[in-house]
Formats: sequence, structure tokens, C-alpha cells
Amino acid sequence: MAGSEPSVELAAMELFELAMEQAPEDRESFIRNSASGELIKKRARQLMEADQHSLKSLRTGGANSLDEEAESLPDQIGAYRILRLLGKGGMGSVYLGERVSDDFDHVVAIKLIKPGLLSHRLIERFRRERQILAQLNHQHIAHLHDGGEKEDGSPYIVMEYVDGIPLSQWIEAESPDLGRRLNVFEQICDAVEFAHQNLVIHRDLTPGNVLITEGDQAKLIDFGIARPQVEGDDSNEASSFSGLSLTPGFGAPERSRGAEANTLSDIYSLGRILQVLTRGFEEQELNAIAAKAASRAPEDRYATVRGLSDDLVNFRNDFPVEAVSKSKKYRFKKFVMRQKLAVGAATAVLLLLIAGIGGTSWAYSQAEYARAEAEGRFAETRSIAKVMLFEVYDAVGAVPGSTSARRLLANTSQLYLDALAADPNSPQQVKLEAAIGYMRLADVVGGVGPGTLGLREQAMANYERADQILTALHDEDPANEEIAISLAELRAERSNTMVHIESDYDQGLIFSRSIPPLLDRSCSDRDRCILARAKGLVNEGQNLMWSERQAPSIVAYDLALAEIEKLTAPVRKKEETILIEANIYRLKSKNYHFQNKKLETVKQADIARRLLSDAMAEGNGSLAIDRALAGVEFIRGGTLDEIGQTEEALPALNTSHSIMQRLVEADKEDFGSLRLLAIAGGQRALTLASAGQYRAAIEGGKAALEIRERLSKDHPDQSGYFRDVAIQLKDLGDIYKRAGLKVEACRYFQASVAQFDNLDQRWEMSEFDRNRAYAYARKSTEGC
Repeated sequence: MAGSEPSVELAAMELFELAMEQAPEDRESFIRNSASGELIKKRARQLMEADQHSLKSLRTGGANSLDEEAESLPDQIGAYRILRLLGKGGMGSVYLGERVSDDFDHVVAIKLIKPGLLSHRLIERFRRERQILAQLNHQHIAHLHDGGEKEDGSPYIVMEYVDGIPLSQWIEAESPDLGRRLNVFEQICDAVEFAHQNLVIHRDLTPGNVLITEGDQAKLIDFGIARPQVEGDDSNEASSFSGLSLTPGFGAPERSRGAEANTLSDIYSLGRILQVLTRGFEEQELNAIAAKAASRAPEDRYATVRGLSDDLVNFRNDFPVEAVSKSKKYRFKKFVMRQKLAVGAATAVLLLLIAGIGGTSWAYSQAEYARAEAEGRFAETRSIAKVMLFEVYDAVGAVPGSTSARRLLANTSQLYLDALAADPNSPQQVKLEAAIGYMRLADVVGGVGPGTLGLREQAMANYERADQILTALHDEDPANEEIAISLAELRAERSNTMVHIESDYDQGLIFSRSIPPLLDRSCSDRDRCILARAKGLVNEGQNLMWSERQAPSIVAYDLALAEIEKLTAPVRKKEETILIEANIYRLKSKNYHFQNKKLETVKQADIARRLLSDAMAEGNGSLAIDRALAGVEFIRGGTLDEIGQTEEALPALNTSHSIMQRLVEADKEDFGSLRLLAIAGGQRALTLASAGQYRAAIEGGKAALEIRERLSKDHPDQSGYFRDVAIQLKDLGDIYKRAGLKVEACRYFQASVAQFDNLDQRWEMSEFDRNRAYAYARKSTEGC
């Protein structure tokens, strides 16, 4: 078939593989009834006839051993020693192999294609697709590690070995409850969404292509027929596959009509899988979700996998399900159901607040109510909400494991603030309170500080709303000290978000440098003004530092320290001040690290460490102090490692890692702690590699990557989380490089470069990253 077009040959092989999954007596009719062209069917029959002695089809990465007739095993394929046969089919065989290395155990599944089956052009195509699939580095996708060709020209791919059972078999064997089934489905959705984000569609999502391992962990397999979503120089080949009917019952209806596969095809298959998982459970909302995903009309399906998974999360948390209804009655019913789950004092406050909002809205909308009663209701609502936003939220936030309660408080606070700010004729004080409320709410739902809920988009919108209100008030009354200071405090927070959320350092400098003029005439509350100036200078220093202006950054930090020294003694001892001062020294430490002044880096970190340790010794310990100490020990330990003091570095990094591990275990929904855990764990892994503990280093690096990938998927519009993944991929490449494992090192460096390139296309990479992490990762790919 050397003269065959690659598109026909590949399509025939796909059809052949699918036919081999049918019962022997059904294979011929499966090919005959497929929507493929006659040339493709003819070639598929030829392949099937050549495979007449094969007893079972090939399963990518699967762990089911087969009772096949004996065949001689190759001793070695590539860098892997062959242990046994896992599976055999028309296109070749799958073997269990282990890496030929005494210092690292690496068990894999190796798919070896029969010699002569692929033409030269198809082998080139195979190589290109292998590179695409190698980038799908996700905990719920069986990973493609490596590939090559044997001496006889037989192509092979090296995949993750998955010791699991197919989804349908798991359901039958385990009879799992609904919660376990939905957990597995969410994992499948995460994997498919990740593939779509990387411009790859699966094309054959079925229960048979999902393996469940110990601990109910799903692994998506058989990306062998996956295709990029974008057109390239072989776009005609890609479109030729669209006629395949794929696995009966799970392929989207439009595929049988010749339509090309796309993300909506995968969403249809996900809907069918959800129907399999939820069969026997009478849940109307779940049925509606599955039916919407598996709608026959593509335009009626969820537009994205995230839309499907979000609706599932809504169902599990008693929020309205988009697939059911958008009626106010239905949404109110779900709201009432959620309130039944709240407990303790938080519930009482929320219900009072809802009553206040309802009373206020009713009072203002009904002319027959007296103005006095309306004003009374409004005042009551303001009072309740202020207590909830500040006193109750802070009390709840001090308790580990309170993320769900804090989320409920924040959601209801948003309702209050929107209602309070809706009236353009509200008094100045009411508008000021609303602006301060928006700023406070932005801090807790997605700001830069510790213990936030990770809702960055909502946070940025609330910061902007607060700025609009305060700027208008300041323009109207520039002599009002409360308004001016509040606006200065807001601009300090916004400057901070430009560093850690938006990576827009020029805008960050605009915000921080707008603060001094606001405070020139407004300092009767001396300590508050000093703190506002200090925060502005700290954030000015950060924006300068990350835009590679290190010298003026140090100047800004030192000016901030000078402001701190002006505070009165009682304010100097407050936790807020201690945290600000320790953070300045931590940032100075980081600045010196960027300048390669390692001894000065350690010196500044030691000062920050002493400030925090003294606070804890004096009984000022808190979650915020713990997080700050973890951050300081992180940079201190990392620098000690870089100057060769690994024995001193590991205790510091172990302290940082254990603090964050403890906080995450107490509250697994705390995104801020999760991110710090990944940062601390990633640096600890690098230092373990420096100590020669490669196995522990690799495990730690992968654990950090898993967290960072999760955060990036949960916040797909945030460049910071996306950048974190690129950094961790680069660090894993470094660990494998130190361990002498070149193939794995190359794979992670290449993945890091690809992630950085995607970052640059979506948000534009900072020059800091371009000149440092990205440059290092790209250079490390040379010779791969």
C-alpha cells in the first residue's frame, strides 16, 4: 500500500481497530455498515484478514493481560527492557517494559506497530502526532512518555502503564454510590477539558477508554486517534477521518453524516458516558445535564466541557442547574435548599441579611410604605452587612477548614453590596460604605492576601467597582479625608494585584504612584495614612522588581521601611504591621536573589524570619503569620541550596512545606494555601535533587505540578496560574536532568517551552520570564 494516500490508510486502520473491538461475528457487518468510503472499507477488510489469528484488540496503555498464543518477546525496545506481553492486535502488540536503569524504576506500556504497516509519510505523520500527544501531561490522561523506531523501521510509542479496569467493569464490580460516580466523571471532564485547551480532541470517548485505578482514579486512554483541532499542512487528512462512526452509541450523530469531529463531538460522548454512570439513579437534574450534553443537535449541547462540569458542580452544591431552568422560581427554590445546609451563627446572620435585603427592596418599591420605615430597613441592612463582611467573616476565616462557610458569606455579601450601590441617589456615606465593602469583598474572594477563595475575575470586578465609586466621591469632595484614605488603600491593593494576578507592572506603578497625592492633605489619622503610604511603596517596589528595575525597587522597599518606623508603638505591634514589615524584608531578599547576591538574600530572609518568629513567641501566631513564615523559609531555603548549603536548606524548606501541608489538610478548598504548597513543594523537590534524593525529588515535583495544573484548570483566565505550570515543568526537567534521565528531562523542558509559548500568545510573556525561566528551558531542549 505504499502508494495509498495517508488519509485513506489512517482511516482504514482506525476502522479496523474499531472493528476488532466488536464480537468476531459482527466485525464484517461493522465495517460494511460504517459511514466510511468504499476504499477505506476495502483496506480495513484487508487488515482484518491479515490479523485473522489475533484474538483481541490493542488497548492503549491498558493493563488487561491477554491469554494469547505464545510469541517470542523482544529483549528490549528503545531504553526499556521488555517484561511481558500485555495485548496483541492487528496493528501490533503492547508490552510491559521497564527502564534499563539501576537508579530509577520506570514501568511503562510500549505499543509496537508491525513493521511495514505504515508508509514513510505515515511514519512522519505518526511522529508529529506523537509530539502533540506527549504534551498532554495530565493526572487523568495516560501519558505518552517516549517513542521512536526500531532497527527494522517499526514505530513504537512508550506510554504510562495503567493498572486499572474499564469504567463499565468498575461500575459492575464496585456498585459505587452516586458520589463516587460523579467524582470519576468530574475527573474525566478535567482530562477532556485539558486536551481541548491543548487543541486536541479525543474522537472516541467511551466507557472502554476510561480505566479506573485504585482509589477511584480515572485514566483516559486511547488518544491514538486523537486529532488537533486546528488545521495544519495536513488539514485534508484530518477531515477525512470524520466519516468514521466510531464506537456505536457514543459517537456524535453528525459524525455518521460526514461532519468533522470537534470539541462538541467529545461533549456528546461525555453526555453518553454520564448516562451510563447515572443509570438507575432517579435524579431529574442529572438526567437533564446528561441530555443537554448528549443532544443530537450540536448547537443545543454545552459549548465547552467547562460548562458541563460547572453544571455538575452546581447540581452537587444545590445551585441552579442551567440544563433544567432559568426561571426565578426554580432559582429561589435552590437558594432556599442551600440555606438549609448552613449552620451556627453564620446561618443566622445570612438569613437576617436576606430578610434585610428583601425588606429594603420591598420598602423602596412600594409607594404605600412610609419613608421612615424604608430608611429604618435600609439602616438595618447596612448594619447587618457590615458585621457580616468584617467581624463574622474574620471570625470564621480564623478557623481552618472554613472555606465553604466563607464562600457562602461572600456570595451573600455580593447581593447586599449590589443592592446597596444600585441607588444613584444614595447619601455619600452609603456610597462610601458600599465602596469599602466592594474592596473588602474583592480581598476575600480573590485578592492577593492569604485565605482567599480564588475567584479572581469576581475580585477584579469588585476592585474596579470600588474604584469607580471612590474616584467619583473624591472628585466631588476632594477634602474628605475618609474618602481620600480609602481610595489610597484601594489603589495599594490594586497595585498588588497587577503583580500577582494581571502581571501588568506598568499599570501597577500607575496605581501605586497615585497614592501620595491623595494623602498630601489627608493625614489627621496619622497611622492609617502611614500604612497606606507604606503599602503603596511596597507594591511600587514589587512592580519595579518584576519589570527588572532592581535598584529603584530596593529604594522603594527602604522608603516603605522608613514609613513603618514612623508608626506609633501600639500599631507597630499589630499583626498587620508585622506582616507588612516581614514582607518587605522577604521582597528585598527576593530582589537580591534576582541580582545574584545570594548572601544578602539570606540576610534579608533571616530578618523576616526573626520578625515572624518573635511574633509567634509573643502569642501573635495566626494563619497569616504561618503562611508568611512559609514564604520566608521558601526563599531562604532555596537560596541556601543555590550556594551549596543543602544541609541547611532542607530544614527550612521542610518547615515551609509542612506549614502549607498542614493548612491545606485543614482546608482543601483554600486556593491561596494550595498555591503556596505547590511553590514550597516545588523548591523542596529541587533541593532534594541537589541532595541526590532523586526519587523523592521527582515525586515532590510531580505533586507540585499536579496542584498547579489543577489551579490553572480551575482558573483558565488567570495568567499567573498558567505561568506556574510552565515554571514547574521547567523545574521537573531540571530534576530529571540532574538524575541523568535525559529523555524525561527533554520531555518536561519541551513541555515548559510549549506552555510558555502558549502563555505568550494568550497574555504576552513578561520580559522577566522571557530572559530567565523561558530562556533556560529553551536552551535545555538543545540536543533533545
